[in-house]
This record gives sequence, C-alpha cells and structure tokens, in this order.
Amino acid sequence: IVVPLIVPENRMLITMASFTGSLMLLLAATCIYSGGRWFFIAASSVLFGLTVCFAPFIVSRSPVNKYLEGKKGLAVMSAYTLTYILMILCIGLSIRTPGYFTTALGISGPIIAVAWVLFLIIRYLPANGFVKAGASVAVASVFGYFASDIIEYFVEGAVTDGAYVYFEPSLPVMLAGLAVAAVLIAAGVIKGMNTKEDK
Repeated sequence: IVVPLIVPENRMLITMASFTGSLMLLLAATCIYSGGRWFFIAASSVLFGLTVCFAPFIVSRSPVNKYLEGKKGLAVMSAYTLTYILMILCIGLSIRTPGYFTTALGISGPIIAVAWVLFLIIRYLPANGFVKAGASVAVASVFGYFASDIIEYFVEGAVTDGAYVYFEPSLPVMLAGLAVAAVLIAAGVIKGMNTKEDK
C-alpha cells in the first residue's frame, strides 16, 4: 500500500515487484514456521497466477514498454508459458509421484502448443481480421475434436480408450466449426481483394 506513495517513478513495476517479493517471503515464513514442505508449490502457483493477472499491465507501463516495442504480446505469452512450466516442475519435484511429469506435460503440452498457434495466428499472420478469425476457428475445431487422442498419445504413448478430456468428440461440431472458418476466410479474402481494388 505504501510503495506507490513513496516511489517517484515506475510505480506499477516496483509495486508489483515488491508485492510479489513480500508475498513470497510471507509464504516462506509461514512454511518454515509450520514445518511444511509446500513452499515451492505455493510460491510457483502464486507466481503463475500473478503473472496471468498482471503481466499485460506491466509490459504496457514504463520502463518495460520501452524495451518491448512490438513484442509485448510475445513477452506476455512467454511469461505465461515459463511460469506455468515452472509451476509444473515445482509441483512434480515436491510431490515426487511416479509418472507425474509424463501426465502433467502430456496433458498441458498440447494445450500450450495450441494456445501458441492461436497467438501466432492472431498476432503475426499477415491477413485481415476475418482470415485470422477463420484460421483460429479452424485450429480450435480440429484440436477440439482430436484433443483426447492427442493427449492420450503423449501420456500413454499410444491411442487406446482412455479419457483425458472429459467430453465426447463430436464430428458435426468440428465440421460446423470448419464451415464457419471457411466462410470467415472467404469473407476475408473477398475483403482483401476489394481493398486492393480500391487502392
């Protein structure tokens, strides 16, 4: 509470850094006092949550924004990914359950990959909004249909009859999504052609 009042500049960054540091010290002190072994699980989970909530604001404020011109989205996605992987590692190293890393990374890895694909489409695909929306819908539709098989393959090493995604894949839903994607992409192509003609 006091930090924003006494810091002359870069209030957002310094406040969030001091808040995070204070919270980590509080967790450490509580863990030591209680004789627990949960510090790394709690600290990494809290760090991931804080990153999700506040990273977009931090990269948009001084002095960070000066170093990330045109790369703010990439920095935020990288921060999300790194803090999530750190959390998974800390949990795994703390609980030491056999097969944990295979299951945890097998489930979350494909989802992280799809999130990155969608981000790259939306941020860097050299096309208009309709084409980007269509491509995103197509990727989400195909992954949604095959998600269970993909995750099962990474976890089990083969596609059997396990259930790692708790919904039934629906072929009509995927086809409907692909149809919507095709319409959006077609609209984007037409819009792009009309824009070129106007120029």
